[in-house]
Amino acid sequence: MADTLTLRLDADTLSPAVAAMARRAGDLSPAMDAIASYMLSETQQRFEDQRAPDGSAWQPSKAANEEGRKTLIESARLLQSLTG
Repeated sequence: MADTLTLRLDADTLSPAVAAMARRAGDLSPAMDAIASYMLSETQQRFEDQRAPDGSAWQPSKAANEEGRKTLIESARLLQSLTG
């Protein structure tokens, strides 16, 4: 036997509550800027380390192995396209 959960939301009640939360949160730009900066530096470091977000090593590409370079860094255009 499966248990069920029914959730009913009243838009007239929910909308003011969401608006109130947004007002209390204030300007989130500084927090979002900090998050963006962190994500950019972490992604750039993953290119350097050749590692996925979970820490596992990237599989070297055939071209990178043949040319003695890092995977995904041939001209560095992809890496340089990352901006914050």
